[in-house]
Amino acid sequence: MERKKTIHLAVFTICSVIYFIWRIFFSLPFGQPVYSMILGIVLLITEVLGCFELIAHLAVSSLPGEKRALEDLRGVPDVDVLVPTKGEEISLLEETIQACTEIRWPQGKKHIYICDDAGREEVRQLAERHNVGYLCRAEHENAKAGNLNHALNHTNSPLIAFFDADMCPKPEFLEKTVPYMLGENGRKQIDPRAGFVQTPQCFREEDLFQKAFGGADVLPNEQDYFYYSVEPSREHVNAVFMAGTNMLISRKALQDAGGFRTDTLTEDFATGIEIQKRGYQGYDLTEDLAFGKVPEDLPTLIRQRKRWACGCIQTRKSTRFLRSKELTIRQKICYYLAILYWYYPVKRLLYCAGPLLFACFGIKVMHCDWRDLSLFWLPYYLLSSFEIKYFSGNTRTAQLSAIYEICLTPFLLLPVIQETFGIHHTTFEVTNRKTKDTWKIGYLLPFVLMILLHLWGLFCCYKYYFSRESAFLIFWLIYNLYVQIRALVFVISCRNVRTVPVEHPKHRLGRVYIL
Repeated sequence: MERKKTIHLAVFTICSVIYFIWRIFFSLPFGQPVYSMILGIVLLITEVLGCFELIAHLAVSSLPGEKRALEDLRGVPDVDVLVPTKGEEISLLEETIQACTEIRWPQGKKHIYICDDAGREEVRQLAERHNVGYLCRAEHENAKAGNLNHALNHTNSPLIAFFDADMCPKPEFLEKTVPYMLGENGRKQIDPRAGFVQTPQCFREEDLFQKAFGGADVLPNEQDYFYYSVEPSREHVNAVFMAGTNMLISRKALQDAGGFRTDTLTEDFATGIEIQKRGYQGYDLTEDLAFGKVPEDLPTLIRQRKRWACGCIQTRKSTRFLRSKELTIRQKICYYLAILYWYYPVKRLLYCAGPLLFACFGIKVMHCDWRDLSLFWLPYYLLSSFEIKYFSGNTRTAQLSAIYEICLTPFLLLPVIQETFGIHHTTFEVTNRKTKDTWKIGYLLPFVLMILLHLWGLFCCYKYYFSRESAFLIFWLIYNLYVQIRALVFVISCRNVRTVPVEHPKHRLGRVYIL
């Protein structure tokens, strides 16, 4: 880690330690009923886990790895290009196949296959029109993972590129990614340690959040933070997450890992862990090399995030990575953070419930007056907000994270809790890229309810106006109210979906956004 980032991390860690010493010994509701103390401890644990998540992310942050390039294409290995599909629109799939045929690679060294898991005749005809391979299996078990494993058994190139049916690669995709699989010094042999290369998921339209809050010139794509900040920070500890598309994988590494995992909804994340367990290196390339489509309505976005959340929680159990002797402590921390992140609905619910319980029902979950606010909480909050913005290259702020998470919290809370207690979500649903007007008035109810509760809480604050807790309580309620209103605006904006193409799609690393 560069020296400047080390200093930032040290200062924030010291500030965090001071803050939590105060929280543990001076802010817990000692002397209150037992249920107040229990709720106060639960809120404190939630804060501690959130702080641990942030510090651990900052601790492994680093600059992206050095770029590699091929001097020429002579003697390069064969590459299979696999495009799994199940029910996507033919026009969308054809656009992807056309882009795959335009990838620059020596003739006879690139082999494209459509992996059709629906057995559609029109897909077979599409493959014939473009002179590419067509693979279809008789049984359709294990969803996408099973489809890809079937394709692996019917192909043989040492390197495999994967693209979802809506992701169109740029012509230079293989020229940019293959060098990482060949090792250094321009050698054309595949590096036996190379596992996979992951590139970002980029999008040709504004996502739902950008549409709601001012467009791509005001707000970065929601996934920019992951692909341009989180992913590159994991490479030097060999904990890059496989994202399932826009990636190049060594066949040997994939076979040694037993193929794609079929016991989780996020087969990509779990398979990446298995590959890294076996000592293969995962690389991250932050260059935009393929562009796809975003979920274009709220129900589709919710289904996608449910699958990601439940799949990541399943991965912890299926891979047992915390017990693995093949992984380092830092790798385990990175994987654990990826799973811990999906518990944000629980975290956001507790952050909203704390001030409401006190304001509306007199149940104290913490003690805090204006002096405590100034000396302990405010420096910690401001510094953590600054560090998120600094380490993310301005693609994320604390406020932006809160809005993103609150927007989806009502829809993910129950699935996350159910999955944690063994009530599994096992149905893999392909992200529907076709816009459907399935918005329902019921999507507004959780946010309307929370807004009314916060307004009631602010009204109830008159009885605490001269109490020692009033300043912090009012601030907390107003902040949460603001975030809930922004979430309500987001959900309302999803009622009338319109596709807004981004003329020159690119990530916004290093640019300052205000929301």
